[in-house]
Amino acid sequence: MAAGLLGGDAGSRRIPERLDFDAPADEEVAVPISGGRAVSAGPSIAFRRNAVFAAFNTAVPVSDRHGLAGRKKELARLIDAVVKQRKHALIYGARGSGKTSLARVFGDLADEAGCVALYGSASEGAGVDGLFRPFLDELPLQRGIAATIPADRPMSVQQVANLFVQGVNQRTLLIVDEFDRVAAERTRHEVATLLKLLTDMHSMVQIVLVGIAGNVDGLLAAHPSLRRHLFAQPVSPIERDELAGLLRLCAQQAGLSFEEEAVQTIVSAAIGSPYHARLFGMHAALAAEGAGRDRVTLADAQRDLPRRSPSGAI
Repeated sequence: MAAGLLGGDAGSRRIPERLDFDAPADEEVAVPISGGRAVSAGPSIAFRRNAVFAAFNTAVPVSDRHGLAGRKKELARLIDAVVKQRKHALIYGARGSGKTSLARVFGDLADEAGCVALYGSASEGAGVDGLFRPFLDELPLQRGIAATIPADRPMSVQQVANLFVQGVNQRTLLIVDEFDRVAAERTRHEVATLLKLLTDMHSMVQIVLVGIAGNVDGLLAAHPSLRRHLFAQPVSPIERDELAGLLRLCAQQAGLSFEEEAVQTIVSAAIGSPYHARLFGMHAALAAEGAGRDRVTLADAQRDLPRRSPSGAI
């Protein structure tokens, strides 16, 4: 018999907190040279580069709502459909469009609204059991339910549905990222069946699927009867002014600034992708930092830009 809810606190989630970097106290101070004259002392080169990497942050998705550019409408729609109307959801779009960042910030807001938001990623070849078993350690389960879960064989769609309906005692959102990696048509049909069962059985568990696709059918083989219980949120390219604001915000956090021509060059090259705007902005900022400047110029923005375009190799 289980000794209580698995995974500790029911409000726990797999959404990482924002990282802040503090300058080491014993780091040497570098004094940039401009025009042959020493200027005011600033942070060391190593710390300044760390500040650029942390501010533009291309290695991991955004988890801070203030760093999520141009997605207020999408967030509001997801909150209304999933948290208020209790629908399942699909978040889909092109690579680099910010799907994962949107899903993480949405999960954070849903958690604040009283839901348990758990985050996971699909693996290639996974069936229904493989997709949802990784959540079990953190699910808010009723006492004793864990002992009934088969450990030596995969659970069927009906068994997973029964577990989520009978065993979960708190409103829970399961966010499954990279769902496009699930190539088996059978698995996609089974996931659609699971969503329908959870809706029909008034489960406290809702599922949010995230993946690369051009439309709903490209991500999920949904039953026609499921459509009214499923909210689809496309993630479209971000407007130019929103991308420009994102670049300026990142630069401010790194202690830098951009020339307006540099901003517009990067925005044009990013083609509406927040990931590419951050990537191009980071390389331009590193070029300026390497030259001992705190202002990013047009030349910095244009450096290596053709080979780093969204359609080419990065």
